[in-house]
Amino acid sequence: MNRVISYFIVVTLISCNKNNSTLIELDPHGQAIISVDTVNGDFDGTLKYYYSNGHIKSVQHWQNGFPDGDFIFYDELGDVIRHEIYNFKEKTHKLLVGDSLNYLLQYDSFLIKFYAKHLKISPDTSYYILMDNYIKPKNIPYYILLVTSNNGLVQSYENHFVSKIKTTTRDLRIDFYVRSNLGMTKISSITRKVEERIN
Repeated sequence: MNRVISYFIVVTLISCNKNNSTLIELDPHGQAIISVDTVNGDFDGTLKYYYSNGHIKSVQHWQNGFPDGDFIFYDELGDVIRHEIYNFKEKTHKLLVGDSLNYLLQYDSFLIKFYAKHLKISPDTSYYILMDNYIKPKNIPYYILLVTSNNGLVQSYENHFVSKIKTTTRDLRIDFYVRSNLGMTKISSITRKVEERIN
């Protein structure tokens, strides 16, 4: 049985109190599968994803762990099959080429796993009853996330998810899933104590 092994190369530059790195994952033959610029652990810069023949599969632009700029996807012949533009500052997203629903159903499982390895979630330290709390999933396109809660109403808002507590009788757990060609994959879960608000 052949074992598939991939390797990570990390190139790190430290300057101006920022830890700048480029993550490069290689297949067993030394061919790059993916490369992404990071700052302090967040995707920040250009992400390139490659087919096994070395052709570019996707070029994406990120800022502070969030999509910002062009996301372009190619087929193996180099033709554009999807093009979308994110504006991080204005919190807007525009699909120029491609079918959003069909594409999400075919989202590549390898890319999902790569995102999941570097996922950052920054929740508040505690949750208060009937108070809005922001949760920021970073380093993964938020439009492919499904967020569920055992004790709250979850709504998406810009690059955040907002949870409104239902009851203080049990802890709040929020689960993060991604949609991929393997179906729904759970990538993270957080649990917080529910406390009454102190005025």
